[in-house]
Parts: sequence; C-alpha cells; structure tokens
Amino acid sequence: MIIEMTMYGCKCDNCGKQWEDEDMGFVAFTDHSGIKSSLEEDYEWHIEDDKHYCPECWSYDDEDNLVIK
Repeated sequence: MIIEMTMYGCKCDNCGKQWEDEDMGFVAFTDHSGIKSSLEEDYEWHIEDDKHYCPECWSYDDEDNLVIK
C-alpha cells in the first residue's frame, strides 16, 4: 500500500542549499526532534535565531565572532 507521509528536511537560510548526506543523499525526518541536533553535531550546520546555515555559509573570524558569508 502506498501512503502519503509528511517528512521534514532543512535548507540553508543564506544560500538555499538543501541538507544532504554525502553517502545517503537527501535527509528527511518524520518529526522536528532530531533535526537540530543532527544538523549541528553531525553536519556542522549553524543554527541561530531559528535560522539554519550550511557549513559553506558561516565561519568565525579571528575574534570568534560569527560571520555569515
């Protein structure tokens, strides 16, 4: 049986890049609970003020200030 299911993913608020895993490709969750921790801990995305930034769109400067590219 084919059913409709709601899934959640993430895209960068700066460049629009969709979150993907190098090995598995597209990443989706059935709820919001695991997304934030997985993004930050496993994929080096930065989350601030409910904005999500991929690793290519953020860094820290020499004074440890967040820089959105």
